[in-house]
Amino acid sequence: MDFLFKNKKNIKKGIFTLFLLLVAVSMMPINVSAETDVADVAEDFLTNVAQQGGVIQDPQSAPTAAQLIGIKIKTILNFVGVIFFILVIYGGIIWMTASGNEEQVQKAVKIFKGAVIGIIVVILAYLLTNYVVFKISDLNQISEPTIEEDPI
Repeated sequence: MDFLFKNKKNIKKGIFTLFLLLVAVSMMPINVSAETDVADVAEDFLTNVAQQGGVIQDPQSAPTAAQLIGIKIKTILNFVGVIFFILVIYGGIIWMTASGNEEQVQKAVKIFKGAVIGIIVVILAYLLTNYVVFKISDLNQISEPTIEEDPI
């Protein structure tokens, strides 16, 4: 295994190959051949869980704009989380293979700092976006006040 870490190009190629493999596996379609009864039971169960979790209100209703925005934001955040994870692993490999070289250690620390600052910025952006979308959806649900007659 030492021959893998002697050359920086091998490390970069290995990380890139691992990333491509991860992306390829995550995009593969999953074919399951099961009876329709089992599929119907599983679909009903998952729909029930999604309704109880607040992910969907009614299986027949279309998602609102706020829900679509939320889905897109969650997808982007998942991707950013994977990038953060890869950067932390890459920085760790650089640090572990530094062999006392201060320049390499400083490079690894710089990667760690950049990754942590980036994930903090992304989390804060998510919180701000979530707050704004929540407030906009609340404004759409405000009903007009009704005037009640005085019973006198």
